[in-house]
Amino acid sequence: MLEYYKKKSIFVTGAPGFLGTVIIYRLVTLCEVQHVYVLCRGGPARLRSSWTQWLPEPILKTLCDPSRVTVFDGDILLPDMGQTKDTLDMVRTHVHVIIHAASSINLAKPLAGLFDVIIRASDMIGGFSLSCPKLDRFVYVSTAYANGHLGPSGNTSDIEVDERIYDPESSVSVIEELAEVEQCGTSKVYEAHDFPWPYAYAKNLTERLLVRRFQDHRATNKLLIVRPSIVGPSQSVPYPGFCLPLSAPLLMFAAGMALSTSRDMRIRTNVADPDSQATLDGVPADVVADRLITHVAAGTTGCVHAVSSERARYKTRDVWQQAMQFRPIPWDLKLVWDPSDWGSPNQHYLSRRYNLLGVSYAFSERRTVTLSNTLSPEERKELQLFSRVKVW
Repeated sequence: MLEYYKKKSIFVTGAPGFLGTVIIYRLVTLCEVQHVYVLCRGGPARLRSSWTQWLPEPILKTLCDPSRVTVFDGDILLPDMGQTKDTLDMVRTHVHVIIHAASSINLAKPLAGLFDVIIRASDMIGGFSLSCPKLDRFVYVSTAYANGHLGPSGNTSDIEVDERIYDPESSVSVIEELAEVEQCGTSKVYEAHDFPWPYAYAKNLTERLLVRRFQDHRATNKLLIVRPSIVGPSQSVPYPGFCLPLSAPLLMFAAGMALSTSRDMRIRTNVADPDSQATLDGVPADVVADRLITHVAAGTTGCVHAVSSERARYKTRDVWQQAMQFRPIPWDLKLVWDPSDWGSPNQHYLSRRYNLLGVSYAFSERRTVTLSNTLSPEERKELQLFSRVKVW
């Protein structure tokens, strides 16, 4: 299947970020790509400096091979990504796949502060992709929690999320919604729905905006939206445990619990038995990268989850217990489940920041399971399509 990438040129944003680095590594080492173009603020010098801190020399040499990888100094916040017309024309002429992985993951930033870096930048890069005559696929890296406003259905405690677009308010045009957010820093749709963070709504709106743009160009067959859950350290490549500082939210959460000077940790929950029912979905970065790369090669369009799902997710209490083993504070931190809402001041500050510690999402991964069943045993062995271990 990965023969798809022969003679293909790929444009990637998101380096030297955690996930972007793993995606580029897999493209260069797993796929016989013709060339990878990388957009990086600070250019080749910054990218090499960052990678030198975390990657061994053989990997660094491979990723910095100018015959395979070209790095442009640019910024997704600038018009035309900060590129000259000649550079844009060159990329536009050669590129077959564009992977937009650059994004803020700041859960505390207000919606107005996320508009440029998530919504406007993604719209700009999506528009650029539509001008590329050889474009086969535009990949937008979103988040599984873009639909965090959904509630449980039926008798289950799980919030079931399918691999499809969820429109919170179908009576409002996404273009009107976009204009309202740009002008006011919020929208009636956002205020009417219980999104866990402005970040989740920004991703949800961006998904719908990209679908609209590609529909307008009759190019929905070229749009793939990949939704990772909580990205954590790699399980295998570029090496087991690979991670960048401040890039793995679950590690940061566990460290915050271990170092908290509080006597108790109140977590908002709406499930009957949170000790057994509240879960977190963490996914290794290489699983995200390999799902993305494989679905592009398979011609998948629409939405795909890159998650651990019910097979490999773990209980919030287990994460808490693991963190307590490393607690240097001489008193215990008691875990208290609280039925108050997400914004309640009664909650521990970590619970208010991460919000979803007391709920449980069941993200569908049907499309990857189906795709995996079409692969040969050798292909499945080579790819990291499913989580094997719990990642902290």
